[in-house]
Amino acid sequence: MRATRRTASAYAAARETGPSGSAPKADGIPHSTTSGRRALTIGTAALVAGATLALAPAITAGSADAAFAADGTTFNPFDNAGGFSLYARGDANLQHSEVEGAIAVGGTLTAKQPGGRLPIQHYVTGTADYTAPVIDGAATRVLIGAYSDQSGILDVSGSGIAPNDGYAKLAGGEQAPFFFAYRGGYAQYVVPGGEDQGPSIDAKNQAWDAADPGATFRTAETSVAAYVEQGDAWDQVDGWLAPLADPAAGLANRVEVAHDTDRAVLALQAGVVNVIDYADLFLPGGAYPTAVTYAGPLPAADTPLIIRVPAGTTSVIGMALDGGAGTDAVANSIMWDLSALSGPVTMAPNTGNGQLDGSVYAPHADLTLTFGPLGGQVIAETLTTTGDSGETHAYYFRAELPTVVVTPTGPTTPTEPTAPTEPITPAEPTTPTEPTAPTTPTEQPVVNPVTEQPQPQPEQEPQPQPTPSATPTTPAPAPAGGDLSPTGSDTEALPSTGVDPALPLGIAVGAVTLGALGLLLALRRPAARR
Repeated sequence: MRATRRTASAYAAARETGPSGSAPKADGIPHSTTSGRRALTIGTAALVAGATLALAPAITAGSADAAFAADGTTFNPFDNAGGFSLYARGDANLQHSEVEGAIAVGGTLTAKQPGGRLPIQHYVTGTADYTAPVIDGAATRVLIGAYSDQSGILDVSGSGIAPNDGYAKLAGGEQAPFFFAYRGGYAQYVVPGGEDQGPSIDAKNQAWDAADPGATFRTAETSVAAYVEQGDAWDQVDGWLAPLADPAAGLANRVEVAHDTDRAVLALQAGVVNVIDYADLFLPGGAYPTAVTYAGPLPAADTPLIIRVPAGTTSVIGMALDGGAGTDAVANSIMWDLSALSGPVTMAPNTGNGQLDGSVYAPHADLTLTFGPLGGQVIAETLTTTGDSGETHAYYFRAELPTVVVTPTGPTTPTEPTAPTEPITPAEPTTPTEPTAPTTPTEQPVVNPVTEQPQPQPEQEPQPQPTPSATPTTPAPAPAGGDLSPTGSDTEALPSTGVDPALPLGIAVGAVTLGALGLLLALRRPAARR
């Protein structure tokens, strides 16, 4: 999986039972075809070896951002090798001297060069303690997508076990210019003229069938990954390996390293996973040690040793890690963790073509290996072995590692607002800021249409009109209760329900005027007589 890496899908096909169910793996024990996780109570290869892996200390630890804890199940990163000792997810170019084990190549395999021969055997000098994987019901030594016409002879004999076993399988089917030919009683996959020098696959355990000579080469599935990648998704495995190597997580014993002249001395803790940073193997002066020894227990199925190589590394120095006890004693309990690496990476021993102990897990790297020999499994994105390399021996990684639960300890909500900081509505108001009506309402006459009903007015007798006075008359005060009738002369008076308050005043003024006129007339009559 790459996170920009691929995310592995659930691989549907099993090796023997087809797309579902369980299938035997290299340790001969059925494993799930959809997940490599196993409960601790389930038997694994470690039990076969007479040991059970204990989980890391039963504590929960972590950093300020997350807490880590083992969840009670285990995984083996090499479940995704599907029981093969060498697995290239893409192409492979194998130029080393011999394979003791089984190889799977998702893309195209180049084996040696024309005229060369790469033997595929069960056992010669390494270990015979493994079982060839089963593909479509047949023990298989070679499972590839295609074979390069720039190859030599791939000699698939499976010798070293009685009886010899192991087929060659072509998940991509037959591809021109190759064809099937009879060769000494067995089937040969060969180009015209390549019978003696290659390129060819000499499938010595697949009897010639004239009716259908390619029948035993074909696979039910059309991809290698469908058979091989039987473990957990690549990114999931990465997510479990990283906390194991994190000192803050507290899930593994951090190996203490001492130095004895030019040697690194490792102090492992029995019964738990032991992790050492690759840089800690180096001597104080920066030189690489000539050997590794142990102050205490050796690596074992229940005491695995993981060498964690940091991201960005492009060259890794491998070495013998047996502590003088021999490869058989430790190789299947050591893992070089290159899961943080991608792109071109080289790995070679510290002493020429020296021994390289342990399995190499580099699923995202284009890995070039030099060794002589290599004791362990290999997973890589693409795999190249150099022509001066020796043999690969099938020391399968046997340890089970604890799966990890990561619990965030920080805030679960974002610290930054998820909504825009700027308002999503216009900054200007959508309605006028000035009121549409006067701030001080003008009092207008109001007539209550319910309580104030028009009343008929009595007809008035015409009255004499007073002579206008030069002195303005002060308006009479409004009656108590407030007469809201309009006062403007050009406004028609509203009906009133009572007597007009100006009537008595008019009568009084008229009476005074008449009295004054009468007095004036009376005074003038005597004057006329004189």
